[in-house]
Amino acid sequence: MKKIYTLCLMFALGITSIVSAQSCNDLSSNVVEGFENGLGNFTIVDNNGGNTWEVYNSIYSANTGSYSLRYNYLSSLPADDIAFTECLDLQTGESYELTFSSKAYNNSGYPEKMMVIITTDTTAASSVDTILDWNPVSHSSYLETIKAISVNSSGQYYIGFHVYSDANMYSMYIDDIEIRKIVPAEAGLISINSSASDGCGLSTSETVSIQFSNNGTDSINTIDIQLDVNGVSSTETYVPSTGIAPGDTASYTFYNVDMSTPNLYDIEAVIMLNGDANSLNDSMSMTVNHLSAAVTPLTENFEAMNSGAAASLNLLWNTSSSDGTYAWTVDNAGTASSDTGPADDLSGGGNYIYTEASLADNSAVAELKSQCIDLTGLGNPTLEFYYHMYGDEMGTLEIQISTDYVSYTVLDSIVGEQHSADTDPWTKKQISLTAYIGQTVYLNFVSTKTASNSAYKGDMALDEISIIDLANKDLKVNAVYLSEAACNLSASETVSAMITNNGLDTVYTFEISYWVNNQTVAFFNETVNDTLAFGESMTYTFINTADMSSVGNYNVVVYTNLQGDANSTNDTASSSTESYFGSLSLSNSTVSPILDDTANSYELTFCGLPATLDSCFKIHSLTIDSLEHSY
Repeated sequence: MKKIYTLCLMFALGITSIVSAQSCNDLSSNVVEGFENGLGNFTIVDNNGGNTWEVYNSIYSANTGSYSLRYNYLSSLPADDIAFTECLDLQTGESYELTFSSKAYNNSGYPEKMMVIITTDTTAASSVDTILDWNPVSHSSYLETIKAISVNSSGQYYIGFHVYSDANMYSMYIDDIEIRKIVPAEAGLISINSSASDGCGLSTSETVSIQFSNNGTDSINTIDIQLDVNGVSSTETYVPSTGIAPGDTASYTFYNVDMSTPNLYDIEAVIMLNGDANSLNDSMSMTVNHLSAAVTPLTENFEAMNSGAAASLNLLWNTSSSDGTYAWTVDNAGTASSDTGPADDLSGGGNYIYTEASLADNSAVAELKSQCIDLTGLGNPTLEFYYHMYGDEMGTLEIQISTDYVSYTVLDSIVGEQHSADTDPWTKKQISLTAYIGQTVYLNFVSTKTASNSAYKGDMALDEISIIDLANKDLKVNAVYLSEAACNLSASETVSAMITNNGLDTVYTFEISYWVNNQTVAFFNETVNDTLAFGESMTYTFINTADMSSVGNYNVVVYTNLQGDANSTNDTASSSTESYFGSLSLSNSTVSPILDDTANSYELTFCGLPATLDSCFKIHSLTIDSLEHSY
């Protein structure tokens, strides 16, 4: 028994040691509690087992915000309940200040009683001082109370709000509690802002503004403020016309901050007050990214982006959502909703962006804004993009342009369902930007959902957004179409291509060619005699077919040759397919040719399998008595 007693005693002493050594708030940062997020670091002690202090949600009962701390009466028991602050490390010789707001529900018919005490523990018995004692509480509207606090010995303390009203009273409320160390000189930065934001076209005369507060007891009559931009510092002295009184805030602005060179700017502001008692709140920083203007011509096909990406697609394109859900998002192979959206991207097998209507609020708005795009050097700048708007609850697509990233002008709009199936071809749209020749512009694609929360068949999509210099003559190869990879491709496979006239002049004749595997197999050149007006597209199927009967991969490149074509970058496109081993029969199965006929050991590839399988599969070391060749 003696050993057990000794061990228990040692354990208890260990716990006491831990408690006494706990870290308390030394008020280098103020204690601020408005109960908007619950009790915070407060501790509630209920001494009588009845109702007690509770966080109460009512804008009518709060001093500010929506929450306060309420003691609700009990008809049968008097109150004896204490709300304690977090542990405070208070020092002799220092001055502290307690501020709080309080009220009683009814100060005449139901008088409350409350005292504020300083304790060394979370018990009333450990009280060392009474800050105030209201008996009764004489105010039924919120009253702000400010009390000075000091202690006779340094150590660990708590401040307790002790309600001790009689039974069957009403309610007591406290809110907006703040405890701070009183120092003669102390200033703290509140915010830092700049006239510049991430984007293009920043100047040599941007501004950086700060706001700071006087947290000390003396007025601030002069203060030095330092601004550091990418390691280059400058210091200015601020002398306000009248002193900044304790508790007041002030602002100061640095002018002519040079951010004209495209770069990432790290900006730090530091306030330097003589005798400042707290240096932890003297500095704040921010970054501004001056982006280089995108050079035209350009094309965004979203292939470099991860599926599901939103919010910030890349440095050029950013998306925002009015409801936090409805945003432009990278996708492929069809959207999650049935009866809406595209089945694939424009070229096949790649990415596009779309807006998912299923979870969005009615009339939700998703914006896709570009950073600055430099149109300098384009004689006939044109916006070109492809859209897919399948779904009978389709909303509206609006295309906007700006020269300052603030005010936008509507260039065009597309309203409602435009396609009848997810497999319908994408529709190309071209909008002239000649009114903005030589300027830097910002584009915005605005998708607005229909005014119905239940509407989900409204997934609109975009692909291949381009800024081109529209020429008189310009043919573009959009896509190449080949047979799907399979066993036994033939010696006469068809090759087709989608061709678009991007030029202003109508095309009546042009040459078109295709190569197979870098000309190692075949090269064909044909002449097309057909009328193709500006903006029109056609699918051309070559007269000469391609021999793909041999086993292997086939990469086909299609090339257009139009006399006077001003843009050679879009004259080619390619696609690939594969021909697997030819077939032979074995035990009513279709298999590949013999790869190794030694020792009756063969490696065989089964073809003609169900479509659910991506390719053929192999069986190793299969012993066969006889083979029937059929190739």
